[in-house]
Amino acid sequence: MKDKVRYKTAYRTFVTRIEEEKKSDQDITNVINHHDLKACIDACFACAESCEIFAKECIALGDLEGLSSSIAFARECALVCSANAELMTLGGASSMLLCEACATMCQNCSDEIGHLQHSVHTRRCVNDCRVCAEECLQLLHAEQDHRA
Repeated sequence: MKDKVRYKTAYRTFVTRIEEEKKSDQDITNVINHHDLKACIDACFACAESCEIFAKECIALGDLEGLSSSIAFARECALVCSANAELMTLGGASSMLLCEACATMCQNCSDEIGHLQHSVHTRRCVNDCRVCAEECLQLLHAEQDHRA
């Protein structure tokens, strides 16, 4: 619940900043469509939340040896997604710095836990990882197209 509030606060800060600030040449919002950026930020926050819930569920199951790799992937993915979303909310020149790493991490996490499919939280985590990876890659391609 605390993470949800933090995510919503970070997103509100982003929206406020977009509405109030004049955009500079280095501002990511000059390069990327606002809707695409919002979709990526939302996907990152959703993925971070899903991965944390999945990891907590696995820990609650008590099979730490059997699920340790999956727990580690999910916790790492949550960390990268959260950092990526928060960096993008700042909207500066470095905003896209973590997008490729986030997409890779999400794909790896999805592959690692995809075979488990033992609960609704697992399926949600896998789906949110895939969506996040797609959104990050789309944003990267949009940025590359703009620079070309």
